[in-house]
Amino acid sequence: MVLHSNAITHGKRQCAARTAFAQNDAYNRNGKARHSNQVVSDGIPLTALFRLHAAERTLGVH
Repeated sequence: MVLHSNAITHGKRQCAARTAFAQNDAYNRNGKARHSNQVVSDGIPLTALFRLHAAERTLGVH
Protein backbone atom coordinates (compact mmCIF):
# COMPACT_ATOMS: atom_id res chain seq x y z
CA MET A 1 0.00 0.00 0.00
CA VAL A 2 1.41 3.38 -1.04
CA LEU A 3 0.80 6.35 1.23
CA HIS A 4 0.98 9.93 -0.03
CA SER A 5 3.66 12.05 1.57
CA ASN A 6 1.64 15.21 0.82
CA ALA A 7 -1.95 15.39 1.96
CA ILE A 8 -4.53 15.90 -0.79
CA THR A 9 -7.11 18.37 0.39
CA HIS A 10 -10.62 18.02 -0.93
CA GLY A 11 -10.11 16.82 -4.50
CA LYS A 12 -13.70 17.58 -5.51
CA ARG A 13 -14.29 21.27 -4.93
CA GLN A 14 -17.60 22.42 -3.49
CA CYS A 15 -17.57 25.91 -5.05
CA ALA A 16 -17.55 27.40 -8.54
CA ALA A 17 -14.32 28.06 -10.38
CA ARG A 18 -12.91 31.58 -10.36
CA THR A 19 -13.79 33.89 -13.23
CA ALA A 20 -11.21 35.06 -15.73
CA PHE A 21 -9.77 38.54 -15.43
CA ALA A 22 -11.73 40.98 -17.59
CA GLN A 23 -9.68 43.38 -19.74
CA ASN A 24 -6.35 41.93 -18.72
CA ASP A 25 -3.86 44.01 -20.72
CA ALA A 26 -0.86 41.86 -19.89
CA TYR A 27 -1.45 39.61 -22.90
CA ASN A 28 -4.00 40.69 -25.45
CA ARG A 29 -2.53 39.35 -28.72
CA ASN A 30 -1.94 42.82 -30.12
CA GLY A 31 1.37 43.41 -31.82
CA LYS A 32 3.77 45.79 -30.18
CA ALA A 33 6.07 48.14 -32.10
CA ARG A 34 9.03 47.35 -29.86
CA HIS A 35 8.62 43.64 -30.61
CA SER A 36 8.89 44.15 -34.38
CA ASN A 37 12.00 46.30 -33.88
CA GLN A 38 13.59 43.49 -31.90
CA VAL A 39 12.71 40.91 -34.56
CA VAL A 40 14.21 43.04 -37.34
CA SER A 41 17.41 43.63 -35.38
CA ASP A 42 17.79 39.91 -34.60
CA GLY A 43 17.07 38.78 -38.16
CA ILE A 44 20.19 40.09 -39.92
CA PRO A 45 22.87 38.22 -37.91
CA LEU A 46 20.88 34.99 -38.08
CA THR A 47 20.82 35.14 -41.90
CA ALA A 48 24.59 35.43 -42.01
CA LEU A 49 24.90 32.53 -39.57
CA PHE A 50 22.70 30.28 -41.70
CA ARG A 51 24.73 31.16 -44.81
CA LEU A 52 27.91 29.95 -43.09
CA HIS A 53 26.31 26.64 -42.15
CA ALA A 54 24.99 26.18 -45.70
CA ALA A 55 28.52 26.66 -47.10
CA GLU A 56 29.94 24.05 -44.73
CA ARG A 57 27.34 21.52 -45.81
CA THR A 58 28.00 22.03 -49.52
CA LEU A 59 31.68 21.32 -48.90
CA GLY A 60 30.76 18.01 -47.28
CA VAL A 61 31.22 18.93 -43.62
CA HIS A 62 28.40 17.46 -41.55
